[in-house]
Amino acid sequence: MDTGHVVTIDPPESPPPPPVVVVEKPAEIQRESKRRKTSSVTSPKKSDQPDWIIVCDKLPTKYRGAVIGDFTDTKQLKGPWSDKHWRQLPTGQGKYQIQQANSKQLYVTSQQDGLYRQGLLMPTMPNATIHRILKMVLRDIYTGALERYGHHVKFKHQDDVQNPQEQTSRDLEAEFRYTHLSSEEMDLLDGLFRGKLQLDELPGRKSKVVKLFISSTFTDMQEERNALVENVYPRLRQYCRDQYGMDFQAVDMRWGVPPEAMDDHSASDMCMDELKHCQQLSFGPNFVALIGQKYGQCPLPAAVQKTDFDAILLSFEEQNESSKLLTTCYLRDQNTIPSMYRLQHASVVVEILGKPWNEVEEQLRLILHMGARRAVERAEMTRESERILRASVTEHEIYAGVITVHKEKDRENNIVVYLREIEDLKENTADSLAKRYIDLYPDSADVNIEASASLQELKGKTISKLPIFNIRKSVIKWSSKGIDSKLHAGYLLKMCNHFYRTVESLVDRNMARRNKLADDSLFHEVSQHWSVAKGRCNTFVGRNELLQTVREYLLGESNQALVVYGESGSGKTSFMAKASSLVNSNITKSPRGDINLAIVLRFIGTTPRSSSIQQLLHSISHQIAYLTGSYRHKVPDDYTSLKAYFIDLLQKGTFNGMLVIFLDGLDQLSTNNGAHTMDWLPSRLASNVKVIVSTLPVKAAILERLQSKISDNYIEVTSLPFSDCLHIMKVLLELTDRDISYSQWKLVKEAFEHCTLPLFITLTFQEVIQWRSYDDIPHDTLMHTVEACIHKLFDRLERKHGKVFVSRALGYITAAKNGLSESELEDIMSLDDDVLNSVFTLWEPPIRRIPPSLWSRLYLEISSFLVEREADGIVVLSWYHMQFVIAAVERYLEKDDEFHKIHWIISEYYLGTWSGTEKKPFKYTTKLMNRLKRTSPESAACRYVPEQPLLLRKTGVSERYNSRKLSQLPYSLINSGQFGLVKSHCFCKFEWIYTKLKATSLQQIIADFTLFEDRETELVADALRMSGSALKLDPNCLGPEICGRLLPHVSKYPIIRNLVHQCDLISQSHCPLVPNCQIYSAPGGPLQYECEIDNEIKSAVDVDVFQNPDGILMTAKPFYSTCLKVWELTRGEIRQDMQMPTGQVHHSKDGRYLCIFTKNKCVTVYKTDCSEVYANVNYGYGVVLHVNISKQYLAFTTDRGVGPIVIDLEMGKVLHKFSFYAHTVAISPNESFLAFNSGRSVLLYSLPLMERKCVGQTSDDPVQIIFTSKAAKCFVLTQTKFLESVQFDVTNRVSKTHGVIHDLEIKEFTLSHTEKYILVRSLRCLYIIGTMHQNIIHRIQQMPPGTFTETMSTFSGAGFTPKDVMVVASRYTYIAVWNTETGEPVRLLQASVSPIVKLFTSNVLNKAVSFLQDNILQVWNLDNLDADIQHANEVIKGPVLSLDISTRSSKIICSGNKIADAKILNTANGTVIATLQHSCELGDYITDVRLSPLGRYAVTKAVISDRGEDAIIGCKFLTDDIIWDMKTLKKIYQVKACRYVSFNESSSLICITEILFYNPYDWVSNDYTITILRPETDGTLTANQYKLPEWSEFLTKPILYSGTQNDDIRYDAVITVIQTCIKSYHQVTRVEVSRSFEQKLFIQTLGENAEEKVVLVQDLLKHADPNDRFLDVRVTPGNQLFLIYGKNVEEAPFDSDKGLFPPPNIHKGAIIYDPITGCIIRHYFSVVKPDSDLAYTYFSSSGSIILDSNMRVFDQVKTKHIATIGTQFKPNSPQLALDGKYVIGLSKDTSSVLVVRTSDGQKKGCLFVHGHATCLKVASDDRTVIVGCSDGRVMILSLILELSDPCREYIDKLPSRKCIKQMSLMKLDLDNICTTTPELVRLSQKLRDKMKTSVRKQPSFQTLTTAVTLTNRANRMKSTACCIQ
Repeated sequence: MDTGHVVTIDPPESPPPPPVVVVEKPAEIQRESKRRKTSSVTSPKKSDQPDWIIVCDKLPTKYRGAVIGDFTDTKQLKGPWSDKHWRQLPTGQGKYQIQQANSKQLYVTSQQDGLYRQGLLMPTMPNATIHRILKMVLRDIYTGALERYGHHVKFKHQDDVQNPQEQTSRDLEAEFRYTHLSSEEMDLLDGLFRGKLQLDELPGRKSKVVKLFISSTFTDMQEERNALVENVYPRLRQYCRDQYGMDFQAVDMRWGVPPEAMDDHSASDMCMDELKHCQQLSFGPNFVALIGQKYGQCPLPAAVQKTDFDAILLSFEEQNESSKLLTTCYLRDQNTIPSMYRLQHASVVVEILGKPWNEVEEQLRLILHMGARRAVERAEMTRESERILRASVTEHEIYAGVITVHKEKDRENNIVVYLREIEDLKENTADSLAKRYIDLYPDSADVNIEASASLQELKGKTISKLPIFNIRKSVIKWSSKGIDSKLHAGYLLKMCNHFYRTVESLVDRNMARRNKLADDSLFHEVSQHWSVAKGRCNTFVGRNELLQTVREYLLGESNQALVVYGESGSGKTSFMAKASSLVNSNITKSPRGDINLAIVLRFIGTTPRSSSIQQLLHSISHQIAYLTGSYRHKVPDDYTSLKAYFIDLLQKGTFNGMLVIFLDGLDQLSTNNGAHTMDWLPSRLASNVKVIVSTLPVKAAILERLQSKISDNYIEVTSLPFSDCLHIMKVLLELTDRDISYSQWKLVKEAFEHCTLPLFITLTFQEVIQWRSYDDIPHDTLMHTVEACIHKLFDRLERKHGKVFVSRALGYITAAKNGLSESELEDIMSLDDDVLNSVFTLWEPPIRRIPPSLWSRLYLEISSFLVEREADGIVVLSWYHMQFVIAAVERYLEKDDEFHKIHWIISEYYLGTWSGTEKKPFKYTTKLMNRLKRTSPESAACRYVPEQPLLLRKTGVSERYNSRKLSQLPYSLINSGQFGLVKSHCFCKFEWIYTKLKATSLQQIIADFTLFEDRETELVADALRMSGSALKLDPNCLGPEICGRLLPHVSKYPIIRNLVHQCDLISQSHCPLVPNCQIYSAPGGPLQYECEIDNEIKSAVDVDVFQNPDGILMTAKPFYSTCLKVWELTRGEIRQDMQMPTGQVHHSKDGRYLCIFTKNKCVTVYKTDCSEVYANVNYGYGVVLHVNISKQYLAFTTDRGVGPIVIDLEMGKVLHKFSFYAHTVAISPNESFLAFNSGRSVLLYSLPLMERKCVGQTSDDPVQIIFTSKAAKCFVLTQTKFLESVQFDVTNRVSKTHGVIHDLEIKEFTLSHTEKYILVRSLRCLYIIGTMHQNIIHRIQQMPPGTFTETMSTFSGAGFTPKDVMVVASRYTYIAVWNTETGEPVRLLQASVSPIVKLFTSNVLNKAVSFLQDNILQVWNLDNLDADIQHANEVIKGPVLSLDISTRSSKIICSGNKIADAKILNTANGTVIATLQHSCELGDYITDVRLSPLGRYAVTKAVISDRGEDAIIGCKFLTDDIIWDMKTLKKIYQVKACRYVSFNESSSLICITEILFYNPYDWVSNDYTITILRPETDGTLTANQYKLPEWSEFLTKPILYSGTQNDDIRYDAVITVIQTCIKSYHQVTRVEVSRSFEQKLFIQTLGENAEEKVVLVQDLLKHADPNDRFLDVRVTPGNQLFLIYGKNVEEAPFDSDKGLFPPPNIHKGAIIYDPITGCIIRHYFSVVKPDSDLAYTYFSSSGSIILDSNMRVFDQVKTKHIATIGTQFKPNSPQLALDGKYVIGLSKDTSSVLVVRTSDGQKKGCLFVHGHATCLKVASDDRTVIVGCSDGRVMILSLILELSDPCREYIDKLPSRKCIKQMSLMKLDLDNICTTTPELVRLSQKLRDKMKTSVRKQPSFQTLTTAVTLTNRANRMKSTACCIQ
């Protein structure tokens, strides 16, 4: 029984031992338990495992005890207990159950004799407490079991019982465990993820934006505001962005207030609305007040409550001037509830009264103030109402921003006040500028006492509300210029610095207080979607019938998804939101009310993570993994695996309860990864999974695809009923305290008669709420369609706010990829000089930026149609409805010049072209230029927009990336047509790719690449796709991944060459291994990819490839199998297997249907898009002989003589049965005719009426018929291999037959796609025939010269490419491509060394698919035939087991597994330049290869299968060695029984150690010959032979030493360490009685005066111990010997497989010895460590650094141990590089190459192999590294690490970085093919051997006679066409 986090296993019938309780503990207790490590934590043996187990995790730590109680009523029980979950106790005495709720309560409940007992287990309980609780709850059964089975009881922490793999998984899962959250936060997260929170319980969304409202009077704070704009706001914005990834916006409404705001008196209301918006949105400080000595202007109230206005009117006599003026200027609006009086527009008042507005305004102000004062005196009006009427705008703002903020914490954390006092201002009121800084009476220098008193009162209240930290007071002196930026520079600087520090501190403080959940991406994603649902549900009305349908679906048994569809604006999203909100109540009120329920909700497109199918499935899968308790780190990242994972989740139903998934707006998904094909949504769901999706009915044919998957679960959301529209309108009016008059209601009703869509209601409502009761509304005010309403709204906005401003503002929001934040919009419009020139027509601002008030006014009018959502970490604005997007695009982005200009300016912003202090040029308008009296319109100004680096913050702890730039820049550059910049700044720029890879994911990068079709960027994208597995693990390997794949393209594509160059230069800081040439699979070549299919597929007949609407599908199914495997070949994606009966599968022409014949009497039809049975058609009985399928019809013949049979696939029934004995049948392309044979007659029938139209005659029985579409004409292949054409004249019912060609070996023929050609495939010949003249155009008989083909090989497949441009054919292991028109060969591609058995071509995509004999499937992209690119650079088929390199000769030699060939590679490009074939025998194979130091000679060491009778046995290291001359590539010497081959440094001498006799049991009797070969100038070899001392064996490999003596005489010698046996014999019997051993240095000098010399340690060291013996010898860089000796050595151990080896664990010393002079240069008393294995001890190139077998590093010069490397390498793989500064080797799992610094053991780089590495070698230059791989690749790398390295010069010299002129592609193809000739020879030998074993049947006399007759007949029809080579 699965109970969420609790798992119980049913007990057996007999009493089991008591339960093992595994309770997860908090972190600190986990650590303590791991420290104790007592025996009690050991797991019991398998036989002792208890049968009753309780496992629990994710319990909070706050519960410290247990609740125990006895109850008789189940209502008293706690927890989610249920009658369904009772389980029988083992003794049968009662029942028990275990349940967990909300991740915080684990209840153990028992029931016996009507008594319930319950306990609570906690994570911090000691074992004794758990015992006690279980005893009390389970009573006797527990106690008895404890006494009886006490040894079974183990109480453990869950970590203690995990296996290592499980522990690794738990470590990877740590970041998803939410252990840092409190219990309250965990409950909130759990409720949100499960969809159990009520909408009003959803967490408040505090956006990641600091929006600061700046309050001050208009004139007195101008210099301060300007200083803040110039010096502070940019710094704060950068700080917020870099430090926290937040946006910063300062809202200064005093600047740029438009005249329209003054006319409609909306300025004050606009400020208050903006202030409220800042308070709601800002994450941190939201209000800053700049208060001086000016109270400010007191505006007239735009609206006055009716009660207050009536009280004011009573203060004046009726019909006097004051009351008349009030009633003239203020009109009563009864559409508000309660009603109020509204001030008419200033222009209207001026027109009525004929007076200037200033005069009327001042008069109205006096009247209102006087009337209000009198009303207060009469107690008819409150003082607060009077204050509101009299207050200035600044007072209103400070009251709302400071005084009325109730919470002290909010005031402390969000408000800053600056008080400035000019101490001598009152003494200078006569100054003309004084009135800007203090309130004076009109036309007077006297201070306004009332205003001054109000200001002082306001200051007092403000100061009393705030702590000292939030207030700054400044006192300054007056100047004749007022506040001047130069005279008061010190004050302004201090004020700006304080402002910055204070706001910065408040931001830090608020961020520190933020909810920890704010950092969880999944929590953010889920909460955003539920917030959308909440907003949509607020105004939802009606749709009860549809909601009931959803309820019935949820409670029903359907195992398919439910589809909601409707036209745009019909309310699908609101309906989905409402339906999701009712799920909990629907299930709770049903009989399933106690079921565990979880809801997953996504409104597609509302967040960036829900816009693409990959990100959507990734997010949902993570949420479901949380719900099911699965490991979230196992959710795949790549789309193919992710899709399979998601389908598996939905079909297996692993969630313990009901899982309901809502996906709204499938049409909003991007087209990436084929999202609209709907292949990611399974047609069948688990019984406990319900999926509800919504979509538009037409877009992208999504609904059509869903209908093919889902049978009948559909809901259409149509327009609302008329009554519901009126009801919704009333509800909306009530929510806003509004009403409308009866005449206005009539207009609304009339509008609803034309349209009742929900969006139309919203648009109508937004128009209606602007109506006043006294307005005269025109009859045509309300539009009748959604589109018309939107355009009318845009018209009104343009008239009111300016056409240029509105068009650009809305255009930018529409054009941006994911919307724009308000600050981004202001910045972008500040870069748009068209907008600025339209705003600044009469004045020039001090700062050339768009005034914030302009956008605020516009936003308030369209806020209902915009949505605030989070994108890239900030809050952005975008359209709420798709219709607004469509209308805005049509209106503002329709014209190409406007479209490009808008995107151009957006791209300038994200490029940072004019950021910081960079001035952007502009031109003044003529009007403003004349007003400013300028002579030139040219100017430039700083726009104060932020800089746009890719990396915002880089610290040792974390990095913050510019996600906005990474997301928006490519999109804007592409849409602005700046394709060069999008490549140079994004897609082909290493820094951009690397940063976005670390900031987001590879899938998001690939999604960006799909926006732009370009050959170069496509190659980069493909390279990134191929590198996905490595980049996921380590983004730092991006450089070598790109280089290793794109190097073949650098000659052709300059942009890619530049990208590779960037990767090279960045190698020092990221990955130090630079590829010398291609090391991975490369994109852009003809071979796109290959994969291995199921081994069950034994024949090419089992495989089929066809085109369908989703792409190219390949199916594979043996006849006897019931599983059809499906691949989508264009994306290389494995589809879900299809279960079907045994039999052969046939596909329809369009790929929509799959047909399989079962039991020889029935046809089962499947639909490919949903894998479901579409129809079962019984046709009778008969074995099917021939099948032909069109789009709609299936026709086939049987062996029963009744046929053919025609089936209508769409109707799923037999259309007609004929009664002819037919061999073949065909359907015309337009499905109008059916043709089949009856004997030699070809019958033509019409479809679907089945009327006979004509009959034709052929020379023999047809076996294949193909129709042409242009006329009633078909081509027929007869049994006697004649190809004939039959032309039918349907009108006259006559036919004409014409012979085309005859060839006894014809297998099949194909009609080309354009029907211009016929391609006839014979066994060894191809014919291209023109259909018009029916003549042979080309006869292709032979493969191009230079190719090796098996004599008996045939063409296995042939076809045309789309539009018949080329002919593609396969023969043996090759794919050949010819030009159709000329017949000239285009390319010759080698598929593999395995023959091709089948070839497929496509009529739509320029691709070919080859199926190989070894079950390899290859997909070829024929668009890339012009590229000399090898998809994979394998040089050997199979693993590379041995390799060597000579950098001096630029050659590499390598060999593989079980083959007798060695490949010679060029280090410059990694290509095979030669093959050394050691042997032609199949059983021989090379074990090792070597190159001489100068690369002049090569050695191949092989194991020979047949050694002959005289072969030496028992020696595993015995090999057959061949020495090759690398110039001539010929053998120069061969040794049949060789042990060692050595070269001197100059390759002038070769030392060969040959075994004459070998005893694996007693090495003393081994006999060797040392042969010295000296190559002469004439190419001959001089050989001299030498012997070892008697009874001696090699301890080390011999080395060839060459030097020069003082008199310039050469000194050559063979030097090695040997062990000699000294035998003791009985003096009488001469029987051996004992042996002793000596380890000596053996020196055999060469030349005329050759002599043998043996040296002991005691000969060199006077004080050596008697048992000091030599162990190893090496040559130092100074051409001296480094002799290693051991202490107390008696005998070197012997291994029959390895020979002698140094004894382990002995102290070692060393001597540097000059063999020429016999002098000791230096003596080391100690070298390495006693346990160091000398066989795997490595010396640096200078000999100063030593690395031993235990990864210890020694400085031999200083004789000290430097470091021990902790990195886990593959044993024996590490080698020293760069003179011992670094260690390079293979990782323990051989999946990567590691670079570690020897000085401190720090890992400096990791390069992924993409497979497994087998061997590694560092070249003599100490920099070049070669790595052999298991897939046959040889990776050639250069190590570049030190900053002092001349990396640029070194890399630029590599041949792969240079532009090389390419040779002919055919020439290159032939050169590449030649390198595989030895493999093909062996393959041919295998095939011939196989054929010899088979018995061939001799032809009969009749067969020979027939063949002769047919040949004579064919000779008469031979064509004169040329034979194309």
